[in-house]
Amino acid sequence: MIGIRDSNISSTDNYNDNNNNNRTLYANSRVSSQREIGTDFQDGNLSLSEQIGSKDDSSGFQVSIGFCYNKEAENLKKLKVKESLIKLSGFTDLFLFVQVDTDEDEKVITNYMEEFGIFKAGLKKHRLVFCEKLESISFMARQLQANMHIDTNQDNEQRLLNKVPNISILSLDDDGSSLFELVETIEKVTTKQ
Repeated sequence: MIGIRDSNISSTDNYNDNNNNNRTLYANSRVSSQREIGTDFQDGNLSLSEQIGSKDDSSGFQVSIGFCYNKEAENLKKLKVKESLIKLSGFTDLFLFVQVDTDEDEKVITNYMEEFGIFKAGLKKHRLVFCEKLESISFMARQLQANMHIDTNQDNEQRLLNKVPNISILSLDDDGSSLFELVETIEKVTTKQ
C-alpha cells in the first residue's frame, strides 16, 4: 500500500515555504495512514501529483534509488524488483546509488544490471554509481536533488529531509511488491496530462 505519513503533512503548514515542502512516501506496512493508490490526498489540499512533484518536460522526472549491495543482492533477483527497475528506467531519469565493499562487487552488480536489461530499458551506465560507505548514498542524493529518492536505509530519511522533495523508504524483503506499487504510482503521476 502507498500512503503518506501524516506527521509530515498538516493543514496549517505553509506549502509555499521550501523548508516545509518535503513529503515522505512510504510503500510498506509502517504507514500510519494508508490511502488507495491514485486518489487525491485531502491533507493540505494537495493532490498526489503535487506531493511527489510533476514531470519537468525539459529534463524528465529524476528518481534516485539507494541500496547496500551486500544486504540486497538476493532481493535484486526477484522478478518484481527487476520489472520495477526496468520500468522505472524507461519513463524517468533513473540514478542507482549502490554501496559496495569491493571492486569485485562493483563488477558483479554492473554485469547483473547488463544481463537483466536495465541499460537497454533506459538506465544510462554513468548513472549507476558506486560508493564505499552507506552514508555516501545520502550525500549523492542530496547533490543530485532528484524529484524523488527511494532507499532501503531508514537513516537516509533524516539525512535527506529538506534536501530531496520526496523520499520513500521501503524494504525489498517482500516479493518486490512495495517497489512495484511505488513505481506504478510514480508512473501514473508523471504521465498524467
